[in-house]
Amino acid sequence: DWKLSSGVEIMLLYNKAFDPIHTVLRLVTICKNSSISPMEIERLQIFNFLLAFPSHIADMPLPREMLQAKNKFKKYRSPYNNFEPYTLFNRVNPTFISALQIAENIGFMKILQNGEIELHKELIPIELDSITNAESSSIPKQALAFEMVHLSTMPILGKSGLKAASKLMCFKYDHTK
Repeated sequence: DWKLSSGVEIMLLYNKAFDPIHTVLRLVTICKNSSISPMEIERLQIFNFLLAFPSHIADMPLPREMLQAKNKFKKYRSPYNNFEPYTLFNRVNPTFISALQIAENIGFMKILQNGEIELHKELIPIELDSITNAESSSIPKQALAFEMVHLSTMPILGKSGLKAASKLMCFKYDHTK
C-alpha cells in the first residue's frame, strides 16, 4: 500500500492483460505454436485473452468431446479475478492492438488488408523466444495446448464458431460462407 501526501492510501495492482509487453509475449507464444497462418484477428484476440484468463475456457459452451479437457481450467478460477468476460475483453482490446502493432514492428506478425494476421515464426527474436520458453514463463502452457489442439480447428464464424463459444464477441450478424 502507498500513502499519498494527502494521507489517502492507494494500492497498485498489476494485471498482465493490460500490460502490452506481456501481451507481446503471449503473441510470440501463439505465433510459435500455431499451425494457422494467416490467422483471423478475432481468433488471435480470443487466444490472447484465454492465455491471460485461462479460467474462461471452463465457462465456454464447447462440444461434449471437449468437456473433460475444458474442465481442467476451473483450477485457474480465483475470487480475486471475478469479472464479466465480455466487458473485460473489450477493455483489454486497446492493449491488444498496441501489442499487435509492436509485434508487426518487430516483424513476426503482419497485419493484412483483409483483417487477417500473417505469422512469421522465423522472425521472432531469440531474446523473446527464450523468455517465452523459460521454465518461469507466466504463460499457461496447458491453455496454449488446448487452444492449439481444440480451438485452432474450430470455425471462427457461426453459431458453433469460436466467437460464439467464447461469448467475447458479437457473432449474430457475421456473414458465414
